[in-house]
Amino acid sequence: MSSSSEICCTSCGAIGLSAGRDGLCPRCLLAAALDWDLLEDETSEDVHPNECDGYVLGEMLGRGGNGVVYLAHRSGSEAQFALKMLASAHLASPDELRRFRLEAEAISGVSHPNIIRLVAVGEANGFPYFVMDYISGGNLADRLSRDSPEKSTAPEKVSLVEKIARAVHFAHERGVLHRDLKPANILISASGEPLVSDFGLARLIHAPSGMTMTGAALGTPSYMSPEQAAGGAITTSTDVFSLGAILFHLLVGRTPFQGATPLEILQQVISRDVPDPRNFAKWLDRDLATICLKSLHRDPARRYASAAVFAEDLERWQRGEAVLARPVSRPEKILKWSRRHPIAATFGLTGGVAVLALAALFIGGSILVREQRNFAQQQEKLAKKNAEMAGQQEALARLTRDESQRNSYAADMYLANRVLADGHLGQARKMLDRHRQAAGAVDLRGFEWYALERLCRGDEIRRWQDHTAAVMAVAFDPSGKILASAGRDGRVIFHSISDGQTILQLPKADAPTGMGEIPLM
Repeated sequence: MSSSSEICCTSCGAIGLSAGRDGLCPRCLLAAALDWDLLEDETSEDVHPNECDGYVLGEMLGRGGNGVVYLAHRSGSEAQFALKMLASAHLASPDELRRFRLEAEAISGVSHPNIIRLVAVGEANGFPYFVMDYISGGNLADRLSRDSPEKSTAPEKVSLVEKIARAVHFAHERGVLHRDLKPANILISASGEPLVSDFGLARLIHAPSGMTMTGAALGTPSYMSPEQAAGGAITTSTDVFSLGAILFHLLVGRTPFQGATPLEILQQVISRDVPDPRNFAKWLDRDLATICLKSLHRDPARRYASAAVFAEDLERWQRGEAVLARPVSRPEKILKWSRRHPIAATFGLTGGVAVLALAALFIGGSILVREQRNFAQQQEKLAKKNAEMAGQQEALARLTRDESQRNSYAADMYLANRVLADGHLGQARKMLDRHRQAAGAVDLRGFEWYALERLCRGDEIRRWQDHTAAVMAVAFDPSGKILASAGRDGRVIFHSISDGQTILQLPKADAPTGMGEIPLM
């Protein structure tokens, strides 16, 4: 169970993040703000139809990313369905349209008892949509917020994850990677059966990856694998890691990694090993903890070969049989210790090498002479290896820098929206100006930047920057054609409203002491 200071996001289920409006984490709040609040005026022409090919739309069940889900029913029938359509048709990019259609395609190709069922696909008034079964039992994130991690409930939770894993393997066999498995995307039926849903980030295994835009969200940090967080190759093993993170959360009441921001969590996912779940639940069975840790191994090759193998090991544990997973060996523990303490490990290794070198010098002088003949070749190989390592480090630094820039951009867009809502146009402009494209730099600006920039203009007709200090007062002449402004720099400046030209500047010595002394008649 999460501590009282930890917050569970009502959308993605992330734990440990500060909650904002409607109980959303910063990531989900930003997505909601950019897709809805900022574009409310501009998307007024995008009015969702009340009916889609016989499906009558009711209340909104949820929204996020680029989609909206409504409760719907067939005309003349009481059967309920969940209908999902694009939030905005005329602002949707080609990538968003392709991803929306890919989600429907992914669901249609995986008919399984534990995967949400696709009922229909269509388009109404220019809005693509698809219809799914309506599941009234909530989702796994809701259950996590209510239930406490207890030894007595472990078998039930293991059985639940086993069913989810078999459903995910079924999707893998049909070429579909989910890429965003988390409690919020696992629906619970009225009978307690789990159903995998929300294939919005799904990808066909053999499809090209060019659809993903720079800076686009590709999963939830708390359930994301290291290779996914680092922007590496995504395979079925990525979904296995997410399944392990769900099992970890169910068993101990928290995610493997926690932090104050999504970036902090991502850095932990990339650089750290998953902690032993028994550190948080002393009662946890050793074999079950070992299964969990194997599915969450940093190296994809060391995880379970498939979601099915993972499910089979969970089934063995439930039957009381020996499991395939094995605890970490002593050599592997030493290796992990070396990674956590590289300086000490390097000194130890250097000392050992030095002792061996001295022994070799005294015992086999002739061998040393022969080895010196190849010294030049060894140095050349070492130089090449060092160059390769330098290239890898540069690539990692570039990846970290790019990730930092994207997160800084997202944070500034979120804050700009907040201060803009409070009427602070100047502060919002400063945040937007930080991301104007510089020469030779990558332009991270998306439609949200331009939407905010337009909102920052307000009803602006003219803009002057003649004063060198803050403007303290302004006044119009009776005709409304001339504007006078007085600033802390001691000057009074008269401007023409029609063409923006400066008509007159009174230097500090001649300037009136107050706006009441400005002759505008």
